[in-house]
Amino acid sequence: AGEIWVQLKRLRDQFELLFTRIQEIDHKLSLIHGNFWEDVI
Repeated sequence: AGEIWVQLKRLRDQFELLFTRIQEIDHKLSLIHGNFWEDVI
């Protein structure tokens, strides 16, 4: 039963890493998007 918990924890850690990466990318995209619109207007 312990192995299942280890695997679940590993999965959760990977999801947290992925989520952090997505947030960083989203932040960069919003910055680029904001700069783009400032140039257009």
